[in-house]
Amino acid sequence: MLPPGSLKCKKGIIDYFKQVKSIHYDALNKVGRNPDHVLQSRIKDYKPDMLKELLYKHRKLIDGWNKNRSIYLTEDWPFFERYRTRSVNRQRDNNHIEEIIDLVRQKSMKKDLYLP
Repeated sequence: MLPPGSLKCKKGIIDYFKQVKSIHYDALNKVGRNPDHVLQSRIKDYKPDMLKELLYKHRKLIDGWNKNRSIYLTEDWPFFERYRTRSVNRQRDNNHIEEIIDLVRQKSMKKDLYLP
C-alpha cells in the first residue's frame, strides 16, 4: 500500500484504483461520502469534483455493482460480466414478475395506473 498523500491529481486516483480495484460506494452524505474519505486520505489535494469528472466526464471509472455498490475502473467492466449475467438470470427465473411488469406496461401505456 502506498503511503498517504503519495498520489496526486486524477492520475493518482486512477493509479489508486489499479491497486485496490474498487471502493465501496454509498450515496449517503452525512459527513462526506465514503469514496471521498478514502481518496482524500490517499490523494494529495483531493477534491470531490476530481472523482465526479473521472466518473461522468472522462468515464475512466464506473459506479456500479461488483457484489456490492462500488466504484471501479471502466477497463474492469468485462470482469464483472458473471455478476451481471447472474443478476439477469435471477430476475428471469421470477416469471410472475414478468407478468406484473407486462401489466404495469399495459396500464401505463393507457395512462390507467390503478392496479387491482
